[in-house]
Amino acid sequence: MKRYSHIIIGILLLVSFHISKAQDADDEVVFKAIGDEMARSLTDLKLRNFNPPFFIASYVLDGKSFSAQATLGALVRSKESPLRNNSNRLMVGSYELNDENFRTNSQSYNSGGANLSMPKYNEYAALRRCFWVMNDRMYKNAIDGYTQKLTALKQQNKEESEKIDDYTKLAPVVSIMKPLSVSYDKKMWENNIKELSAIFRKYPKIQASAVNVYIFNPIVYVLNSEGSKIKNTSSLTCITITANTQAKDGELLRDQLVYYAPIPEQLPSIEKMKQDINEMAKALENRYSTSVIDEPYQGPVVFEGEALAELFSSRLFGDNGLLTFREPVYAVGVGRNVGNIMENKIGKRICAENISILSNPRLREFGNTPLTGSFDIDAECVEPSNGLVLVDKGILKTQLSDRIPTLKVKESNGHSRFGLWGNRMKAPGVIQVNYDKGQSYPDFLKTVAAETERNGLEYFYIIRRVETSNIAQSAMPGSSGLTKPIAIYKVSVKTGEEKLVRNAVVSEFPMLSFKYVIAGTAEQVVHNTLYRYSIPVSYIVPKAIAFNDVSIEKDNTPKSKLPIVESPLAALK
Repeated sequence: MKRYSHIIIGILLLVSFHISKAQDADDEVVFKAIGDEMARSLTDLKLRNFNPPFFIASYVLDGKSFSAQATLGALVRSKESPLRNNSNRLMVGSYELNDENFRTNSQSYNSGGANLSMPKYNEYAALRRCFWVMNDRMYKNAIDGYTQKLTALKQQNKEESEKIDDYTKLAPVVSIMKPLSVSYDKKMWENNIKELSAIFRKYPKIQASAVNVYIFNPIVYVLNSEGSKIKNTSSLTCITITANTQAKDGELLRDQLVYYAPIPEQLPSIEKMKQDINEMAKALENRYSTSVIDEPYQGPVVFEGEALAELFSSRLFGDNGLLTFREPVYAVGVGRNVGNIMENKIGKRICAENISILSNPRLREFGNTPLTGSFDIDAECVEPSNGLVLVDKGILKTQLSDRIPTLKVKESNGHSRFGLWGNRMKAPGVIQVNYDKGQSYPDFLKTVAAETERNGLEYFYIIRRVETSNIAQSAMPGSSGLTKPIAIYKVSVKTGEEKLVRNAVVSEFPMLSFKYVIAGTAEQVVHNTLYRYSIPVSYIVPKAIAFNDVSIEKDNTPKSKLPIVESPLAALK
């Protein structure tokens, strides 16, 4: 028996060796094709009296994905696809002044970008041709933008204090990650999602449901003219379970479960998912006859766990939040955007003094939960560091930045992120929100109840879950910009009784509300999600924080008529 074990181990090692050798060969071809064409472009791309480009960064995405969907026990689709994409970033001028960060009525010259259909395999000549075509197109476009930008700058009278470089220099970085091969059984996962989706047969009031599985295993190659060379490997597995129905008055009711993990083996067990689906389905059916909120409300509101993480995500890491924004140079006659004015608040209070926010992108897990937002190097070849303090006891210290400097954040802290499909954008990684001197949950609720009573109110609200944004569905924003609550409870101050209500939206939650915090918990929880549907992000937040003067109102979204006849599932139950 030992002899056979040694033979099997030997075969596996041999297979692994050949896979590794094949991967090394792929790496060599990709980097050589990019490098050879880049070297030529840096010397030979010339037009009229203009110099060749001073900066080029080339990207190749090479990986695979698997996605499948099932509903009511039937497989709807199943597909394994290659992840094949390439793109370039090319600049003319200099680090001090280049063609980027410029906007006309018809085009925005910002952070570059061009791509071309990739060959199916990493073949040198085909790859090199792609980058030849892209470099040529981008150079012509960059010259056009650079010329217009110089003209626009001559017509403007900028103060000396407003002048900053267009791009920061970076010493070469070499980071070649080992291949991260994600194994999965396609047939097993098809059967798993069929089994999970079949549970909804027991719930005839639910009008539509689906279970999706997504497995991504991308490799990104990066080479730039500064000498940086990166091979970034990552993986993400996601299960989304969505369902919707209508209340008795026609209101559309949605719910979802979303599970993220770096690899399939780190997902919850199928039995745990089944239990969660049954609980979600029962809660969704119960909402059919749940009471509608009876009056507009303004006062203490508790955000818990997932809902709290989504609140921080949408309010502090969306537009005008903790991501830097460089106002572009505008051509004459082009309307200006307000942009991100948060930078003006650096050194000032934006949150209650109990709240501190840190960026920990290299943190791999918290407790026993893997953090899908962790990363070691960003898309601009910058290595981020843990413990970057964004907010210290309520005071804004800095923002997440890339290599485009702003007046107050002049250096990159490594947050130009790779997306699942090879796209690049500025985004958070692992964000930790700490609440100083947090309470136990029971004491926390007592504090909120006491504050509510001081405000002359008989009840407050707890929001535990919201319609989160994920791979499978879009967020449904309320008028405040926050997603609609799924689980919102009206809590009596006198008895502590919780009553589930529906048809509510958070109508007002301005940035100012982060200063009006009543209390928070010491216990923290993890929420893995996606930023703008493609960047894995992890939030570590208190179990609950209560804010004062939050407005909740009835949702006035038009309602649809109920089905004329009941679902056939009722007869099959």
